[in-house]
Order: sequence, then C-alpha cells, then structure tokens
Amino acid sequence: MSGGHPSNVHPRVELVKDAFATMAALDLDGYLKFFSDDVEHVLAPLPKITGKKSLRPALARGFRACVSGLTVSPLSVVQQGDSVISARVDIAKLGPLWVRFRIKATMKFVDDKVVFWRDSIDYLSLIDRLPQPHRVEPAWRCRHPHSVAAPATSSHRVGGEGRRIQIACHDGGTKGAAS
Repeated sequence: MSGGHPSNVHPRVELVKDAFATMAALDLDGYLKFFSDDVEHVLAPLPKITGKKSLRPALARGFRACVSGLTVSPLSVVQQGDSVISARVDIAKLGPLWVRFRIKATMKFVDDKVVFWRDSIDYLSLIDRLPQPHRVEPAWRCRHPHSVAAPATSSHRVGGEGRRIQIACHDGGTKGAAS
C-alpha cells in the first residue's frame, strides 16, 4: 500500500489508489495482483470478463494501445461497505492523440482482493474532446447557470485554428465573450 494510511482512510481505498498507480505505470502483472482468481470485470457496455486468466489478454490489449502513455487521476475514492466507489479521469495516448475521458468505477472486495470491478465510461466526455476540423468543438456541455458542477458559459474551439471563445448557454445564462 502507498505509505500507510490515516485512521480515517480505509485500507481498501488505498488498495484502489495503488491499483490506479499500477495501471498508470502500465504494469499489467502488478495490476493483476489486485484481483482475485475468479474476478468479474466489466467495462460497460462490453460483456463481463470472468476470471483473472481471461482478464489478462483483455487488459493486455488495452495496455498495448496505451503503450505511449497513460495518466490516471482519481477525483474521488470512497468506501461504502465492502465496496469502493471512485470517479477518475484517464488520459491515454492512442497513436498521436491524447484522449481524455471520465470513468466511474465500482469495486467489491473479499479480504484484500477485488472480486468485482466495473468501469463505466462517460463516452460524451470522450467525444467532446475529439478534434473535428472546420467545426465548433464544445469543450463543455452547456448546463443551467445555477448548476453546481458546470459553468454558465461554455468554451469552444473554432475551426482548426485553436482560437477559443466563450458562448452563453441557450437557457439565458451569462452572455458570451470572445477571447
């Protein structure tokens, strides 16, 4: 585990953080050590993978795809009973592109081994970041200005030139300003 833990942090939370660090290091053997032999692993909406022996080749393909780089940034990792729930942002280098996406994960444990791991990818966070020449690319989805998690304006890239503008949400939020 990563250097001990304060009394208010559960050891399983630390195990998950360590698993994320091992994943970011692209250490497949080290990452698989966190799982039980009969683990159920789901990357929604793909079918469930059962057993560590079946999980190894599936993860190996993903690790090879990210061979040039992977960053795993946990936003929150909390214990709820025998489960750990996390939200994170992964940034993977796929060929010449760095792709950023949000993931919610649920892990269930028996002792100190993961027996169930489900990753749910926010595919809209991935699509919003793909370069699209000659189109306005939303960097954030517009939401109501009183929403807690979103700004009233949305930043957009214009064409392939990299200029950024601020525009207002359609619901009458603050007015946009060019930058």
